[in-house]
Order: sequence, then C-alpha cells, then structure tokens
Amino acid sequence: MRPRDLFGVALRILAIWFWTQAAFWAYWGALKYAGTGLGGTISPAREDSARVIIYVLMGIALMVGAQALTWLAYGDAPMLHHAGAANSLSTDEKSGSERLP
Repeated sequence: MRPRDLFGVALRILAIWFWTQAAFWAYWGALKYAGTGLGGTISPAREDSARVIIYVLMGIALMVGAQALTWLAYGDAPMLHHAGAANSLSTDEKSGSERLP
C-alpha cells in the first residue's frame, strides 16, 4: 500500500474510534440517567449526551470526508500506468479519424 492509501485507512479507523468513544459516553450517560449511582458525578449526564453527539458527528465527518481529506493532504491521485500503455493507440487513432499532413 502507498502512503496515500494508508492515510485514507487511518482516517477511517479514526472515525471508527470516534464512534466507539460515542458508545462509551452513551453507556455512561445512560447509567446516569437511569439513576444507578454508577458513572460518577464528575460530569452530568447532559455533558455525556453532548459528547455522544460530538463524537458521532466527528466520526461521520471523517468517514464521509476521508477521500477529500486525502486529496487535501496528497493532491490528485497519480495516474495508473500499465505495461502496454506506450504501445496502445491514442484516442484520436481509435476513433478512426485521420490526421492530415
């Protein structure tokens, strides 16, 4: 894999990590809303719900925008060259049009 491809994969993995963080905060928020006494009192349940929303949106933004962010970081994708490219006909010659001298 090229660095460009690895960067795209890393962005998608980061999006999945954001979604796991959202699930973590949703779990603790649900425990606080249920009044179980678990989950601590350091942050109120409303803060946990805000974190869930933020992490979900960040995950969606990264997953949807991974290709655009890769383009920003690396520019246009390089053209693929194959072995027979030098010997193939150009598009003008393939269409049957002839060049006049």
